[in-house]
Amino acid sequence: MSRIGPTPPPPDGRAQRRSLLPALNLLAVLLISVLDGMTPAGVVVGILASLPIVAASFTDSPRQVWLTFGAAVSGFVLAAIFGQAPLSPAAVWVPNRLLAFFSLPASCAFSLLLQKRRLEATRARDAALASSELSRLLGALLAHDLRAPLLLASQGLSYVRDSLASGQRPDAGILAELEARLQRSLREIDAVLAMARPELASSRAARGG
Repeated sequence: MSRIGPTPPPPDGRAQRRSLLPALNLLAVLLISVLDGMTPAGVVVGILASLPIVAASFTDSPRQVWLTFGAAVSGFVLAAIFGQAPLSPAAVWVPNRLLAFFSLPASCAFSLLLQKRRLEATRARDAALASSELSRLLGALLAHDLRAPLLLASQGLSYVRDSLASGQRPDAGILAELEARLQRSLREIDAVLAMARPELASSRAARGG
């Protein structure tokens, strides 16, 4: 009897693209930092570093969000120290730089929240799919395994009824064989249910219920 469980999904291109996303995010941060350093301080280029941080939310690890955020802050600070001097008065470029700088932690917080909600939705979807597949398999197995003992019980009752109607005693050997086969079928059903219970419990836990 094969083990009941959801069929694992085949690998797809989305997983491969997600595996490349951290490297692409860090490359984007590097390019934005270089561009930020090459432009005058009053030009708010560093705020573009928020985009790779938000893109990191499409990975499955909060560590990738923090790593991209750390790289963005480091690049922003290095661009501010070693980059081009401002062309406008300090009253103009300083607020712009502050706005760009504080957009980075705001983007990090937004990305962590977005990632959390996306992963929760993905787990709920996977749990629903697994539960649906498990229910289908369990229904098919139980329909097959339930038919055998019910058919045996029906045959046994017909045999006893016909024997009594003809004034004969039912054969003890035949009844013992029917009982043994019924017990064997019931044990098979118990085995199916025993294997299904952990899967059902894990599906309910994944759905938060």
